[in-house]
Amino acid sequence: MIVSNSTPISNLLHIKHVHLLQKLFREVYIPDAVADELNAFFKDSHDFQYCLNNNHIIIKKVESIHFVKHMTPYLHQGEIEAICL
Repeated sequence: MIVSNSTPISNLLHIKHVHLLQKLFREVYIPDAVADELNAFFKDSHDFQYCLNNNHIIIKKVESIHFVKHMTPYLHQGEIEAICL
């Protein structure tokens, strides 16, 4: 399972290469907060909506606050942009 924050998805959307997520990982999960952030900037993006509608990007409700607190220090550390579980 691949869980992502907004940075890699946003960057790929900006350069029109978000389709690479599906090729690399088949599906990527994002928490509600990440979906809200991406929707704020890309709600009219055909590419983003396509990924959501075709389950390449799947919005998942966070069920463990402990997990989030544990993983937060690993975000935005250069090469660590997606967390592989």
